[in-house]
Amino acid sequence: MNYREILIRLMSMTSPFVYDNEESFLEMLRKFYKYLHDLTIATKEISEDVEEVKTEMSNFESEINQKIEDINELLAEYDIKIERIRNELYTYVNGEIVNLRNYVNAQDNLLNEKIRQIEIGNINIFDPTTGLYSPLQIVIDNLYDMNRANALTATEYDNLELSATEYDAYNLTARDYDINGKTLLV
Repeated sequence: MNYREILIRLMSMTSPFVYDNEESFLEMLRKFYKYLHDLTIATKEISEDVEEVKTEMSNFESEINQKIEDINELLAEYDIKIERIRNELYTYVNGEIVNLRNYVNAQDNLLNEKIRQIEIGNINIFDPTTGLYSPLQIVIDNLYDMNRANALTATEYDNLELSATEYDAYNLTARDYDINGKTLLV
């Protein structure tokens, strides 16, 4: 026999000894039984709600775990893509560095070859006195000769009949003699 059956039996067998305005034991037991019955129904409903919430939580947990797996898969894919792009960039940059080194080395070799070829007799430049490209030394000589308009010729110097002591007294430099010999010695 369970507690419900016992309570029902007690309520049906009990009758009040005295009738007054107070609640009888039977009335109190009936209220208690009603309260207990309502509590049992509410407990069942709460239990059902709890089970429903547990089921929903389990479903949410499954969905969240699936999303986490999906995100981890995406992250793994992105890591692979990033590593591939990084490797491509390193390969490209290293290739460009090799190309630049080769270019610099080629230019360096070309410059070194030009430097080895540079000798006074091998350099040709534009000669403004002739309008032609000529060796550097000839261009320098031609430009220098253009500035010697007042230079003495050998005949003119001989005609001066200067002794070495007389010539030394003028204290002329070779440049002064070449450029202004006519005006300084005459």
